[in-house]
Amino acid sequence: MTLSSLSITRRAALIAIGAALFAGCTDFSTTPVNLGRVTVTVTDQNNQGVGQLVTDLMLTDRATIWRSIRTSSAGTGEFGTADGGVIPQQYIVRLITAGTEYSLADGETNDKPVTVIVGQIHPVTFKVKKNQVGGGPIGG
Repeated sequence: MTLSSLSITRRAALIAIGAALFAGCTDFSTTPVNLGRVTVTVTDQNNQGVGQLVTDLMLTDRATIWRSIRTSSAGTGEFGTADGGVIPQQYIVRLITAGTEYSLADGETNDKPVTVIVGQIHPVTFKVKKNQVGGGPIGG
């Protein structure tokens, strides 16, 4: 092999390695690991999970909904499961009870702040009570 043939072979090898590295850097088929997780649990006065309640993950402006979920029959849910989680930043978690047979339990607050950190699970819980048929809370 001549010197120029060796040089061309090395260049071709370097180009092939560079192309492989570039292709690896542009592969978006896997979920990025720089996300966090926010889970929600909604229970009633008997500590039973309450399903089918909508919960919003909002930006701190309290107007922009980032994600929205409906709780499972067990009263649980997780934001962004299809995307592998949510972007680390500050959010507000709001439980929507309007139009349902539930309201927030006495002493319970809505619009709970959460700061998402990469690789961590951030649980948020809500306690609700079932309303009377007339619209008011039972026992209240």
